[in-house]
Amino acid sequence: MGKAVPMIVVMTNGHADNDASPEFTALQQRGRQKASFEESFPEIKSYIEKNFRVRKGADNTAMCGLSMGGFHTFHISLMNPGMFGYLGLFSAAVRMDRNSNKPIDQQIAESAEVSGQIAAVFNAKPHLYWIGIGKTDFLYEQNKGLRAYLDKMQYPYEYFENEDGHIWRNWRIYLTLFTQKLFR
Repeated sequence: MGKAVPMIVVMTNGHADNDASPEFTALQQRGRQKASFEESFPEIKSYIEKNFRVRKGADNTAMCGLSMGGFHTFHISLMNPGMFGYLGLFSAAVRMDRNSNKPIDQQIAESAEVSGQIAAVFNAKPHLYWIGIGKTDFLYEQNKGLRAYLDKMQYPYEYFENEDGHIWRNWRIYLTLFTQKLFR
């Protein structure tokens, strides 16, 4: 009891092209056939702010995700630096170029756009950038590469590593640890 601050949690459908997504319907009405979750996210945030009693601003906004949701969290934060005061990547797919054999830290370093976006995220000084992954997770190397880049650039983040792999038990642990650090 009392380990987490009361908060509103919104769980979106990360497949923005499913009919269940009102944001996708809005994009369709404007002539778009498909939209990525990353593209539709500003409309999702706007919908939440219009329809729920939420505190606005980065100090009151967090985003986290597991696996593909971690991919979304990583990329949405790059596209919207300063929007979130708290970011959580749980067993995140942090890949850049699927066809590249280069480690993620090298891909980031070689991309002026992405390295600039990451710099903008950390220049906005989020309260928390949290990464959790299991030692046997198939995405471990991607997360290791992201951490290597963050370490090289001396960007502050918290890291949690445990046993096991890409499993719900780990994600429940990560969510529990992450939510206790929010909005404090």
